[in-house]
Amino acid sequence: MVNKKQNKCVCEKIVKASIKNSISFKNLPKTEIFTSTFRKSKSYSLNQKIIFCSSCEHLFLRNKIDPKLIYNNDYLTSSTKSFSAKYANDIFLDFINNSLSKKKFKHILEIGSNDLYLIKKFYNKSKKITGIDPVIKSEKKYKKIKTIKKFFSEAKTTIFDKKIDLIICGHTLEHVENPKEFLKKVLKISNNQTDIFFQFPSAEVLLNNSSFDQIHHQHLNYFSLKSFTKLMNSIGGKILNYGYSNLHYGALMVHFSLKSSNKKEVKKLKRNSKLVKFNLSKSYENFKSHLKLCEKTIESQIKLNKNFYVIGAGLMSPLINYHMNGIFNKSKNILDDDKSKLGKYFGDINSKIVKLSKTNLKNSVCLVSPVASSIITRKLVGVLYSKEADTIIIPKITY
Repeated sequence: MVNKKQNKCVCEKIVKASIKNSISFKNLPKTEIFTSTFRKSKSYSLNQKIIFCSSCEHLFLRNKIDPKLIYNNDYLTSSTKSFSAKYANDIFLDFINNSLSKKKFKHILEIGSNDLYLIKKFYNKSKKITGIDPVIKSEKKYKKIKTIKKFFSEAKTTIFDKKIDLIICGHTLEHVENPKEFLKKVLKISNNQTDIFFQFPSAEVLLNNSSFDQIHHQHLNYFSLKSFTKLMNSIGGKILNYGYSNLHYGALMVHFSLKSSNKKEVKKLKRNSKLVKFNLSKSYENFKSHLKLCEKTIESQIKLNKNFYVIGAGLMSPLINYHMNGIFNKSKNILDDDKSKLGKYFGDINSKIVKLSKTNLKNSVCLVSPVASSIITRKLVGVLYSKEADTIIIPKITY
C-alpha cells in the first residue's frame, strides 16, 4: 500500500526522523471509508510518521500512498456537496478577486477542478477555460469549460497553450507526491502576464493551533509560508501576496508569478521570520492533553447515565476517534443528516450513523467530530444548542 518512503524536505534538506522532530502514528486510519455493516479490517489503517523540518518550517509524511488508490471513481470529496469545501472555495475566490486588477482573461486554467464549483465562478471572465482533475466531470450547461480527466503531473505541457493568464489551484498541492516538479510545470506553462493562485493547508497554523486531527494519509505535505517561499525562489517564481483562512484546515493562500514578470510584490515575508510558535513535540503534547481531558469528561458523563453521541459523520472523523483511543465505540450513535451516510459505519468503528434531526439530545453528552473545518464546528454547536444538548465537547483547542 505504501508507495514511497520520504525523508527529504521540499527545501532539499535530508531530515532524519528523531524524537524531537517527528511523531509516529501507529495504525492511523484511512479516511473516507464507509461500510454497510460494521467490519474490522487491517486494511483500514496504515502506520504513518510526520516529520518537521526546522530549517524551513515544513511538515511532511514519511509514508506516501499511491494517489491512484485514492483519487479514482470511489473518491467521495465533492466541493459542491460539502459546506466547508464550498466555504473554503468562496474564501479563496475573495482572495483571488481582491488580488487581481484584471477583470477579463484570455485563458483560465484550474488545476484540481473536482466538480467545477470554483471554476464556474469565472465562467464569464474568460474566452477560454480549462479544468483538469482525475475525478472531473463535465457539465453540458458550461460548454466553454474544457475538462481533462487526468492528474496534472501526468499531462503533457504541450496540451496547454501559452496564452494562459490565470491559473488557480485550491487544496490540491498537499496531495501531490512531488510538489517541486508540480510547481515547475505550473511555471513552465505560464508567461510573464500569468497570475497564479494556490491554496493549501498551512503548517504554521496547524502547529500553532495544535490541530493534529488534520494530519492524514492524503495530505503528503504541509507548507509554511517560509517553505513555500524557499521553493518558489529555487524554481524561478516569486510570491506577490499571501493570506490565511483559519476556518478550513487553516489554509494559506498565495498569489505568485514568474520571477521574470514585472508584477509587484504586495506582501513580503520578513527574512528569518519564525512562523511556528511551538516545536512539534510541544504542539502535539498540547493536542493530546486537550483530547485526554475531553475523553475523561465524556467518561464521567456516561457514568451519570447520559447518552453519548458523536455529532457529524465528516469524512475525517475517524481521526478524532483514533486520537481519543476509540471513544466513538462508546457512543450510542454517530449523528448526521447526510442521506448518503445514514445507516452506514466508518471502517473499524461499531457506532451506526443515524439521523441527527430525529434524535432527542436532552440529557446527552455530544462530541463534535468534524473539527478540521471550524465553520462546520461552529454550525454544529448552534444545532446542538437549539436541540438542548446537555454537554457539548469540542476536541480542538481553537475553532
